[in-house]
Amino acid sequence: DEAVVTHRNEHESLLAQEERLNAVQELARVAVEKAELNLSRCTLRAPLTGLVVSLDVEQDKFIQRGEDLVSIHDTSRLEVQCSLYMKQVEWLWSENLVNHDTADENTASETSSEQSQLHTKQETAKPETVSDPSAFRQFYQFADTPVRLKYELNDTVYEWAGTLTYLDGPGLDSRTRMMPCRVVVENPLNVQAFSIEGRPLKRAVSPTLMPGMFVSVEIHANPARPLLNLSEMAVLPGGTVWKAGKNEAGEDVLVRASKIMTAHFDTKSGRILVYAKRGVLEPGDEVIVSPLASPVEGTRIHVQKKTQESTSIENSDAISASVPSASQNGTVPASENSTVSGSDDDAKKEEIP
Repeated sequence: DEAVVTHRNEHESLLAQEERLNAVQELARVAVEKAELNLSRCTLRAPLTGLVVSLDVEQDKFIQRGEDLVSIHDTSRLEVQCSLYMKQVEWLWSENLVNHDTADENTASETSSEQSQLHTKQETAKPETVSDPSAFRQFYQFADTPVRLKYELNDTVYEWAGTLTYLDGPGLDSRTRMMPCRVVVENPLNVQAFSIEGRPLKRAVSPTLMPGMFVSVEIHANPARPLLNLSEMAVLPGGTVWKAGKNEAGEDVLVRASKIMTAHFDTKSGRILVYAKRGVLEPGDEVIVSPLASPVEGTRIHVQKKTQESTSIENSDAISASVPSASQNGTVPASENSTVSGSDDDAKKEEIP
């Protein structure tokens, strides 16, 4: 009997020990699950794909909440800072106004059947103010304007496509008096290579657009005001341009065009963009590009027709150029096709088609 009792006590002790070990095992399992949960919460995943710029912590280091761990540069989209003169910004504004007016006209034509109701509402409508969000966007945001970014490296020019969208700030830069703008490049890895002459090149590896690069920005705008592309020799100080015209007798004479406003001067090509003035300087006018000693308005000039596309003057070896209107966003190189001289001064002439 005594042995039976002993074995029974041992059996009960082992059962109790088993229950205790099972409880310890369950606690250990719960602790492992909690540790795995905490570990999963401590695993950081970047919300974007990019380039690691800086790593501010080391492995197995204890960190505090809110501490910076790593800096990642987003390579899928970049923004380029640039500055524009107010004349150039005005071109973009005027283009936006033209597009805005066109959209208004289209909307008005679609809702012409409701003119009577709209007329009643417009009588009590308040005028648009600067605080209106639509008016705010009109002056601080542009319509998507295509932009080409160019980076010259040795004998190769690399280009990226971008979009000019908005002004970067409420006003002009206090030092340069230029308007800061932002250009958005949606795909910095999409780059095209060209030679200096503009010939497309194939490169096995082309550089990507990176922060810190100095690039030139080429904006393709369509100003509402017509522009004329002239030689720098055609525009005299004070905005004076001499051109060939007709007097009352139908003779070719010198005509003075005054107060011509310059829009842009290209130092590389020696061309000047000026604003056209109706009745003063228009496409098709023939302007004088050679220096004149003492020009007088009304001085007769003698033009002898050579062909339908060119003219010449006796005793003159001057050269003229055919210059297109710049309102179509193009710059056409000069073509040597005609010459002109005055009765007192030899003069070069170029035609604005």
